[in-house]
Parts: sequence; structure tokens; C-alpha cells
Amino acid sequence: METILVKSNNVLVLPTRLSRKYGIRPGVKTFFVEERDHIKIFPISKEVVDMNRGFCRKNDNLLKALKKEKRKESKL
Repeated sequence: METILVKSNNVLVLPTRLSRKYGIRPGVKTFFVEERDHIKIFPISKEVVDMNRGFCRKNDNLLKALKKEKRKESKL
């Protein structure tokens, strides 16, 4: 297990081995998934974008789909 240093302004510093392994360089965007007791960090690379291309049909409206999901969640 390796540690990540949190610097001022909540900047996370990854160990070099991990940043090289996952292609995380300065300027690479990442997203976080919040779990119950931890978070997961995913780099947004060209491969991730290509893999998810075509996720929605041409006429789908993402905003409408998001609102629909939020309504479902609020009923739970």
C-alpha cells in the first residue's frame, strides 16, 4: 500500500510509480467515485473516452436522462 500526500489547497501528490502506471500526468483530468468509506480515482484518458463513445443513442438527451434518474433516487 502506498500513501498519497495532500498538500496545501487540497492538492493530491501521487507516488511516481502510480502516476506512471496509470498515465496520470500534469493536466490529465480524473474523476472520483465515492464509496461508503473510500474514494476511487480514475484518469480520463483517450481510451476511456473511446470506450464510452456511443453510450447514448443519437437522439438521447443526457439532461433528461439525468433528471429522470434523480427523480427515481428521490423516491427511494
